[in-house]
Amino acid sequence: MGLSDYLRRFRPAGTPGAAAPAGVPRDVTRELEDELGPMFAALEDARRDAEFRRRSAREEATRLAAAADAKVESARTDGRRRVNAIHSDVSAQRSRLLDQEREEVLGSAARRAAELEARARERLPAMVNRVVETVLQGPTLESDERGEE
Repeated sequence: MGLSDYLRRFRPAGTPGAAAPAGVPRDVTRELEDELGPMFAALEDARRDAEFRRRSAREEATRLAAAADAKVESARTDGRRRVNAIHSDVSAQRSRLLDQEREEVLGSAARRAAELEARARERLPAMVNRVVETVLQGPTLESDERGEE
């Protein structure tokens, strides 16, 4: 015995009571369609409205995302431009400072060289005189002791 045979045992046999006159059987499906049709039609309008709103929301979200992406890209480009400008300014400032430092070092070296040259000019006559005196005096006892000739 299958399940459907078992379930047929419980099918409705009719309403209890006196026998009713014979008539046309009810079309339950048709009655349900007539009763529920307007509600489903109203729900169909709501479904279409909801679908329209979802589609509109998706389009709006896509548009907003594209606008946000454009804003981000614009900010990124502006940031890069600013960084490059700052980098250029810093490089120029560094170059100026290095040039200034180089000039200071060169100036200091030139001053030191001039001082040494002036001192050499001052000492040169005295040194020449000493050398000439030493040469004119000839070998001395001191140079003999050191083994010089």
